[in-house]
Amino acid sequence: MPRALLALILVLLALNGTARAAPAETAHEIAERVDSAYAAGERPLLSALRGTPYGPWVIAEELCFGAAHSAAHALAAEAADNPVHARLPAYVKWRIANAADSQVAARWRAIESIHRTATPAEILARMKAEEAPASGVMAARWRRLFARVLGEAKPPPAVRVAAHRQAGDACAKIGWHAGAMHEYAAGMYGAIGIRANEEALALAHALIPVAKEGQSADAELRGHAVAARALRALGRRSEALPHARARWGLASTTRRRRDALKALLLLEMETGTPYKPGRDLATLRALETELGNDVGVAVVDLRRAVDLADMGRLTEAVALIRDVVEYLDARGKPGHRRGAHLNAAHIALRLRDWARAREHVRKARVAGEGLGYNEGTLDVIEGTVDLMERRYDDAVAAFRKALPQLGRADLDERFSAHRNLAEALGAMGRLEEAEQTLAEARALLTENAPAIYRLHLASTLCTLRLLRGDVDGAIAAGEEAWRLRVPGSATASDALVTTRLAVAWWRKGDAARALELATEATQIVLDTSSTLPDRLGAQHRSELQRCFAWGIQAAASMKDVSRVFAFAEQERAVALRTRLVAGDLLHRALPDLEATEGQLVAAEARAVGAYRRAAASGDAERVRDAETGVGAARAALDAHRDRMHATRAVAAQVLHPRVDSLDEVRARLGDDEALVVYAAGAIDVYAVVATKDAARLVRLGRRGAIENVIRTAVLSDARLPAAKAVSSLVTALTKPLALPADVKRVRIVPTRAVATVPFAALWGGRVTRFIPSATVERVMAARTTAGGKRVLAVAGSRTVWGAPLLHAEAEARAVGDAVHVGKAATEERLRALLDKPERWRSIHLACHGMIDPTHPLRSALALEPTEGFDGLWTVSEILGTRVSADLVGLSSCSTALGRIFNQEGTLGFVHAFLVAGADRVLVSAWDVDDEATAALMKAFYAAWQKGAPSAQALRAAQAAVRAQPRWKHPAFWSAWQLWGLR
Repeated sequence: MPRALLALILVLLALNGTARAAPAETAHEIAERVDSAYAAGERPLLSALRGTPYGPWVIAEELCFGAAHSAAHALAAEAADNPVHARLPAYVKWRIANAADSQVAARWRAIESIHRTATPAEILARMKAEEAPASGVMAARWRRLFARVLGEAKPPPAVRVAAHRQAGDACAKIGWHAGAMHEYAAGMYGAIGIRANEEALALAHALIPVAKEGQSADAELRGHAVAARALRALGRRSEALPHARARWGLASTTRRRRDALKALLLLEMETGTPYKPGRDLATLRALETELGNDVGVAVVDLRRAVDLADMGRLTEAVALIRDVVEYLDARGKPGHRRGAHLNAAHIALRLRDWARAREHVRKARVAGEGLGYNEGTLDVIEGTVDLMERRYDDAVAAFRKALPQLGRADLDERFSAHRNLAEALGAMGRLEEAEQTLAEARALLTENAPAIYRLHLASTLCTLRLLRGDVDGAIAAGEEAWRLRVPGSATASDALVTTRLAVAWWRKGDAARALELATEATQIVLDTSSTLPDRLGAQHRSELQRCFAWGIQAAASMKDVSRVFAFAEQERAVALRTRLVAGDLLHRALPDLEATEGQLVAAEARAVGAYRRAAASGDAERVRDAETGVGAARAALDAHRDRMHATRAVAAQVLHPRVDSLDEVRARLGDDEALVVYAAGAIDVYAVVATKDAARLVRLGRRGAIENVIRTAVLSDARLPAAKAVSSLVTALTKPLALPADVKRVRIVPTRAVATVPFAALWGGRVTRFIPSATVERVMAARTTAGGKRVLAVAGSRTVWGAPLLHAEAEARAVGDAVHVGKAATEERLRALLDKPERWRSIHLACHGMIDPTHPLRSALALEPTEGFDGLWTVSEILGTRVSADLVGLSSCSTALGRIFNQEGTLGFVHAFLVAGADRVLVSAWDVDDEATAALMKAFYAAWQKGAPSAQALRAAQAAVRAQPRWKHPAFWSAWQLWGLR
């Protein structure tokens, strides 16, 4: 230690030191008494220590000092019966072998006597005045005493750490394992306390070999724990991992095993090292349970939810994270609540549920307020949401706010912030800034960085080069990203990069390559959304709909009508199709299929993990073997799914929906019938026109132009002339189809805004019917049971929205067999009737409806409230109800509307009632006239009850209303659409 620093410490101690109280009898005096008792033959020697503040180790040391070797051996032998003192005999033997000369011993006794009575300043002054031993046991003791007294004086922490380090080195030099371990440990924790991580690491590395030599698993464990902690703080996580594993192997008690496993899992997660999520998390959960730590169990479940999301089991992840967040919000500390919402936000990002992600970020900020947490990670999440919602200015601001807050250890967040910032800048046309930001992201990566980072870089670079018009450069970057993908492990990111590469090849003029890539991208989207709940599955496919649009565009450019149809069919209502066939009987047939599939999926996951480890090793032979393993696992899974579709077709539609081919659909058409599938490509809108004899592709025009026609052609307002609007819609949507004259019936599969078009006003003599998709229609026909006999009619008088429905009651009485009107039209009664086993010919609801396009599950039909029922029968509640009916007639305003999920379709009442069990749903595309609606419904039911097909009955009813001069305008009759079966 520098003399100037020691002098300063002595001055401080002189001012602040306090005197000590001397014990009644010193250790030296007791040792002399023990030596006398030994010489006199008195036993046991330990009895002389009773009532004194000293134990056998101290007295044995004093006996060695006084060269009373025989007495020291005897005392150690007696004490060894106690496991605490089992190693005392070995120490005495070692201590005698390292005895100090008499002069050094005398000087040491003098200092020790001062230590018992003087202040720290006086002791340090005496030690400074004395000449310290240069080597041997007395040098080690001198250093240890100096470190201890210095600690009592509370010097600057760095000075104390240095003193412990010197004392430990002196003890280690002579093989004094216990002393070295004690001093190194004290120095380690002191260094960690002042964040001197390099010094803590050096002390840990010094402690570990000494602990091994001294056979102290406890000290070795502490050394590995501090080493892992220091290396992680220094950003050297890969080096920390072996220490964390060693710590886990040495831990013995429940608490230490819990702490060691938590630290190990954290490092494995941060380094991307494949661990065994099921085993390790199950072990950690069991340890937390054994400790009675319910909050700890919840935190483990939080980690499990993230793992489930990583494995693509998003439905399970959502359910688990919801429970964990609810529990920690109620019982967790602020830090726990913040962590729960932070992880929930990350899962919401995987689900592409932007609103939920933003809400979890808000709650995480509230939970962590005032606790000093780094907000950079939350800013990155918010910026990502802004980017996905195309709020580019907000996204740029969020990422730039986040970057200065993220430390060196936050590589994933820093990389994501740079890459997403580059994408936002590119979308704003600030391409030079975007490429500079991407270069900064690349500079963050080391040679050992996970391949996924390089994949994201190449994918974003492909996008930027596309925006710049550099098609060849975009292809080069996209192909690099393509090579970096993990085989057999599909993600949304893979779908995006595949789509970007398809766009580049399409612009290059190679439509065949673009089509091949778009086909693969769509399959990735379907695979990654198949485990999601209905609404989230639709939203996921909607957010990634560009791959379907580019597939349509590429197939259309090659005039491949079958492929255009396949893309259009795939993108529609996968979740709806699944739910249509998922009845109770079917679910009883699924467990065996799911069990077999679970085993094959687990085998595939293990193969993918082996591939990742091989890729990280850089061993080309291992990589080739791992690729073969992934291919074999994927082939086994595909073969199982093929067998399912061959032998258990209906059940297979639940687990892995597949679409019908165009030839299969055409075979089901009648001689006078056509199927028109409207399909929006990336640039143009097309129609697939199929009859029993042929199929052809028709280009309708640019997407923007078609949507503009639909938006501006207003037929819902009877005050505006209709001829021009009808003419523009006909020119855009029906005339180019050139349907043969013998086609009398048309099934329409709409896309986007086409779902709101009043086709009844465009095709004069033809009967029209909407279907979600051709495959869905087939599945619906297969599930249909025996037809119902009666009509249940409900007319609500509740006027929470709009004017009173003056004609609704008369309408219900005219069409219904079981009629509930006025105050009897309660939600409670209706749902009680639906719980009965009777299948209805029709369920007719004449009431007000509220459409919420932002949150379609909240759209509701207004019935009468009762205790326990608010009278608002929402889409969400309908989805959870069994609606056994041939037809549901919604005599309400705008019931065909909802939230449009791009080509996926509209989530609203139609979707809900078809899923709930109805074969057909009659709805309106805008706010309709009460009296005209009542007349139309009476005419419809009259024709339908006489045996006319539902679509034909609707056409007849519309013609009857139109024949009335006052209702001639299409606003009164053309809004009505029939969805579902014939």
